[in-house]
Amino acid sequence: MQKCGFCGVNVIVPPEVFYIDQQSRPVRQDDPNLIRAEKLAEIMGQIAQGQKIHAIKGIRDIFGMGLAEAKSAVESLERGESVDLSSISQRSQGAQGERISSGGSVIPPEAARTAAKVAGGSLLVGFLAVVSLAVAGAVMFFSFSADEPEPVASGIKTMETVGSAAGGESQGISEVMRIGGRGTGAGRFQDNRVVAVDGDGRIFSGDYNGGRIQSFDATGEFLDVWTLGDGILIFDLAASRRGRVYLLTQRGIRAFESETGKEVASVDDRYGRGLAVGLDGRVYLAGRKGIAIYDADLKLIKEFPKAGDDASSSLGFEKIAVDGIGNMFMIERASRDIIKFSSDGKFLNRIPTDKGGGSANAIAIDPTGRIYISKTSSINIYSPEGRPLVTIKADQAFGMAFNSAGELYVASRPEIVKKRVEIDQL
Repeated sequence: MQKCGFCGVNVIVPPEVFYIDQQSRPVRQDDPNLIRAEKLAEIMGQIAQGQKIHAIKGIRDIFGMGLAEAKSAVESLERGESVDLSSISQRSQGAQGERISSGGSVIPPEAARTAAKVAGGSLLVGFLAVVSLAVAGAVMFFSFSADEPEPVASGIKTMETVGSAAGGESQGISEVMRIGGRGTGAGRFQDNRVVAVDGDGRIFSGDYNGGRIQSFDATGEFLDVWTLGDGILIFDLAASRRGRVYLLTQRGIRAFESETGKEVASVDDRYGRGLAVGLDGRVYLAGRKGIAIYDADLKLIKEFPKAGDDASSSLGFEKIAVDGIGNMFMIERASRDIIKFSSDGKFLNRIPTDKGGGSANAIAIDPTGRIYISKTSSINIYSPEGRPLVTIKADQAFGMAFNSAGELYVASRPEIVKKRVEIDQL
């Protein structure tokens, strides 16, 4: 039994795939299974890097298919779909059929053993290869699904960094506005880690310690400041499109009128660690005790106290974001993976995240459904299905929020940075 790093489920992994048999035959560099395994791995890397033409050529070389068939297969893999190559493989190679997907190549067990022994010529690289291929082998031998969860990203795929363009910005990323600065005066911050934008374009941010929330208009002009009292720690901040701002502290949730700063509702909850507002105005709270959903006046609608257990999470969740149809995406406190639940509280998916570059600070969903994770010195972007897309270089990236136009606001202490993200080609 092995615990799946993607979904937390224990699965049976055939020993001939997971273990390296010390009595196996000697490794041959010209082994056709090894060659096919290496070529499939190379093709998956080309697809991840956007090298579509090279991937198409590689598919044609391995399976002997026509240009149209190869192009269709690569485009399916780009979308995160699996591709059945069994009939083509049998016809062109006389070998056992196989299925490949963007989550990793599924290859015959003999190829898995051989590749694991020779990969990189080192124990570490061989171990990583075996772990990766173990998951592939489990998929090949045991086809199982918990209500067909969506495909997840490979945990060892390297994130791709967007290249630099003129002016120091990344391709497809441009800075629109920067407000704030260090200080205690109007419009200045010491340690702002949260940001929110309401339906009228008003911008809100506050220092982690001190209980001070400041507001700005859509052009970045300072509007007002609300003082909440000493000893307040601000964990999260969210705004609705209907004139409400919600603040999560160590004492619970507080709701304010976004225009006046008047407090209109509150609820005690000392376990919450993440806050979000959906398009329907509902307020979503995530933390060590699961998930709770409130109406605009903070009256409890429903809660899922066993959400952590359902996701095999012992410590619960840190941050939360909600897409346009109510799906909930959270950062798990222990692994920093992305955990996805449906609007009715059903566990759907576990998406492994890039563990390099520090811990996750915040999560956000853009209008297209792409997932953003801020990590102080970078922002990692994933497809709606969890496929790693690009990494944006950042400085002090913490809280994130999108406005109605899909522009990204980042709490970049001691400032707020507004960016336009144009990566529709990914």
